[in-house]
Amino acid sequence: MSFGVYVTGLLFETASIMSFLLIAHGYCITSERLSVPERRAMAVIGCVYYLILVGHRASIPYFSILLMLDYLLIFFVIFNHINQNLSLLREQLNYIEDEDIQEMHDAVYTKYLMFNVELWSKRDVLVRSTRQRLTGLLTGPKRGQSSTF
Repeated sequence: MSFGVYVTGLLFETASIMSFLLIAHGYCITSERLSVPERRAMAVIGCVYYLILVGHRASIPYFSILLMLDYLLIFFVIFNHINQNLSLLREQLNYIEDEDIQEMHDAVYTKYLMFNVELWSKRDVLVRSTRQRLTGLLTGPKRGQSSTF
């Protein structure tokens, strides 16, 4: 594999995780911008993920464990933010229904449904990836494969 393909794959995976984090946080959906501490936290999570992914791809010992712990941290952050946004949107829907403002109801309800779909899809990804990783650990590496995740 060429170096360009290697680096592109790493950057793509990191950008995907960061976009999932931004969507889960509600960036441009429930909030217009991130605060400075939120931006710093997102940057730290992205950098740590990238560095661990480089170590994992280079087959450095124990980086597969660090990668799994980082995945768990990222999924925890994603689920936490999605639940916060769902409760915020639920409060907004209740306020809209109490004040009888029907013009905004459809837009807020669409956002609420979007976060519900995001929550269930991320739960599905978590279950499938965990099952795949555990199956790989229990069966061991196949001939010609490394023993890392």
